[in-house]
Amino acid sequence: MGWYLLVKKAESLGISYLCKLDDRRDPIKYRGSGKLWNRYLKKHNPELTTEILGHYETKQELQIAGLFYSNLWNVVESNEWANLIPEVGDGGPTIAGRVRAFNLSNPKESKCFESIDLIPEGWQHGMPKWKKSANSVAKTVSVHRGRKRSAETRAKMAEAWRGKRSDSHNPRPTKSCSFCGKEVDLQNFNRHETRYCEKRNAQAIHEH
Repeated sequence: MGWYLLVKKAESLGISYLCKLDDRRDPIKYRGSGKLWNRYLKKHNPELTTEILGHYETKQELQIAGLFYSNLWNVVESNEWANLIPEVGDGGPTIAGRVRAFNLSNPKESKCFESIDLIPEGWQHGMPKWKKSANSVAKTVSVHRGRKRSAETRAKMAEAWRGKRSDSHNPRPTKSCSFCGKEVDLQNFNRHETRYCEKRNAQAIHEH
């Protein structure tokens, strides 16, 4: 199971909402579950658009991305966002610091535990498979993976990552792309060289 990081936008209200969703559910049909956000939805019932920021295989990756975008757009303080807390993938303060598990004999029953070690036998950590089939998940991921962000968003992200790499308290290891020479985080290096490097892609087209 993985997770989507989403931006839900109510264009008519000028309000957005940063949220996460497990990939066994439809990210387009999902409307968001924030307390303040749901007040807007209940009162105005606006048309929503969905931007999928990324798909993440682990909670750690989701948390890093969620904090990055929460800080990038200042979603808690900005009046253009309906988030009351940063989106860190834990479902909010009701389960912060705990883990959710589902009863395998009754997957609609769930509870939160202080740690994974305390989950009893017969319970499963994470969303149960009945939520969505593996083929459906793979199809949804393939449709949305690789969607390009706007030039403005990419510029802001690049600036933020440069700041993090220069932070002596939080250094980020990088490696130079052999095609374009760009310094890329090790976490994203293979993906950059094989999919996103413009010089590499241009060279491949020329060779063919």
